[in-house]
Amino acid sequence: MKTDSEVQIPNQIHFKQKEIEKSIKKIGFFKENTITINQLLEFDQYLPQDEFIPPEEDLYFALENKDEKIPFIGVVNYNFKRFGYCLNTYLNGDIYFGYYYKDIMNKRGFYSYKSKIENDYRLYQYYFGSWKNNLFEGMGIYLWINENKDIIPFSDFNNTSFNCFIGNSENGLFKKGILLKYKGNNDFFVYCGSFSIEGKKEGNNCFYYCSNLEQMCYGIFKNDVFSEGYAAKFNKDNGKMNDLIAYKKEENKNPKGEKIKIEKNIENIMTKFRNIFFSKNYFKDIYEEFKNILKFREEKMKDINMIINNDKYEEIIKLLESDNISLYRDIEKIIDIK
Repeated sequence: MKTDSEVQIPNQIHFKQKEIEKSIKKIGFFKENTITINQLLEFDQYLPQDEFIPPEEDLYFALENKDEKIPFIGVVNYNFKRFGYCLNTYLNGDIYFGYYYKDIMNKRGFYSYKSKIENDYRLYQYYFGSWKNNLFEGMGIYLWINENKDIIPFSDFNNTSFNCFIGNSENGLFKKGILLKYKGNNDFFVYCGSFSIEGKKEGNNCFYYCSNLEQMCYGIFKNDVFSEGYAAKFNKDNGKMNDLIAYKKEENKNPKGEKIKIEKNIENIMTKFRNIFFSKNYFKDIYEEFKNILKFREEKMKDINMIINNDKYEEIIKLLESDNISLYRDIEKIIDIK
């Protein structure tokens, strides 16, 4: 990837329309070299005597290659463009499960990158959310997770670490939302605010909180740096604010900090933001949600018919159609991140 917020889409599947149309009319499926396209709807819709495939009909296909991997399961329209919810496995090992419109990723879907090993850790990357024209667009979650390469994937939350973006993207880039790094044992830091086109933390009314140091910044960020606003120190035992420092940016100078009397309205908004991360086990919820997606990924390699017919397929579609990301929604209730 060029940046953490860009998806590099591998080569798409190309349908040979004329050959497929001719073959389906005759025998109900298409075969060429090592590729077989099986029609999963009832064959009697397209008997040899049919002169054409009805344009209003969508066709359900599964493609299999010689090593028994499944590049594609889903719906194609009369012009053999992917349309509707489809499962697409790319030759590099990536997977997309979600909605296509005219052969392009749109609406909701998840993209799972093939895992890779770096040193003693296995890296997983996922995006789960809204798409437009093959790019992230709208609400979604992007997760980077590192786990020991010798353990069963997603089996030990207490010894995991991950980075996660939850929020809105535009043209494939993070726009506004929550960026967090979880290190385990409730050791984490989180940024909530907007991002520049270069992916830098930048904007007004932004938050940055470090649970290990119990420090928080609230105000203006520019080029990844806190430049103006308030910095606070919290008591680790009771969550109360101990100190409040106001930072003022002077032209061509570094921000100057001055300790001030704790203002109630500032204390209230900063304390609410801090406490929300301890109100629920959001980090484990995120971990478990992607654990379910990983299970789906592994299951789908075993048996196409099981995936199409079992409850798991419907369950994933329901997840894709939902828009309930609780951490983002809960923070949205107390601050303006729209």
